[in-house]
Amino acid sequence: MNQSLLIFAIFLTFFGCSQLELTASQCQTYDWKQAGEKDGAGGESLLHSVRNACLESQYIVASEEEELYMEGFKKTYCQTERAFRRGLDLKSYDLDVCSDPSRKLLSNAYTLGKKRGTLKKQIRELDQKRRDILVRLMNTDLSKKLKEKLNSRKREYEREIRELERDLSSLPESFIE
Repeated sequence: MNQSLLIFAIFLTFFGCSQLELTASQCQTYDWKQAGEKDGAGGESLLHSVRNACLESQYIVASEEEELYMEGFKKTYCQTERAFRRGLDLKSYDLDVCSDPSRKLLSNAYTLGKKRGTLKKQIRELDQKRRDILVRLMNTDLSKKLKEKLNSRKREYEREIRELERDLSSLPESFIE
């Protein structure tokens, strides 16, 4: 691994993007394309932070360096699997970064992932509510009326979960072009 990239990763780990520090020498030997690929694979561009860190050390990032970074970034970011995964994780996905011909396909992948991610989240939330009711039902001091109400609500959650699981099972588990 390039020494500059390693130093960059260490700084990000310990200080976060806002406190990134790079020397002019590190900025000059920085592997812009590889950094872009790494960031694209991670789903977020750190170009702004790196550019600012270099500027702080009196190094002005050349447009060619930014282009190399963006070339690397697009290479790993503008992939249908990345778009699908970002949707599945309910994270944003910036289609404007990618070239026009691939945007429709990436949008479809992201939308499918987001549908799956949303359904999974709803199922988890309803299941947690159902489990909370089960815990409450273990209380032997509950009135018969409250137990009936809780059991009714539990059955309602179970019905909703089944419906959501049915919807989820109708969607493909991955995006196929």
